[in-house]
Amino acid sequence: MTGLRDAALDDLDAIAALERQIFGVDAWSSESVRAELAEPGRVLAIQASEDQARGIAGYAILSIVGPTAAL
Repeated sequence: MTGLRDAALDDLDAIAALERQIFGVDAWSSESVRAELAEPGRVLAIQASEDQARGIAGYAILSIVGPTAAL
């Protein structure tokens, strides 16, 4: 199924690769991405396709502080 889902540690390599592709030298390190993945509900993944069970086409890292949320 395609769509939005919670990201998991299994997605670390894919998210880190997208991060490097999109942001280049300003990309977060794999360690930073791993720390975000350790927080439940903090990272969402956009599922690429049914053919790729864990493949992702994109991601969002969420930050919620009090009644405010930011991407």
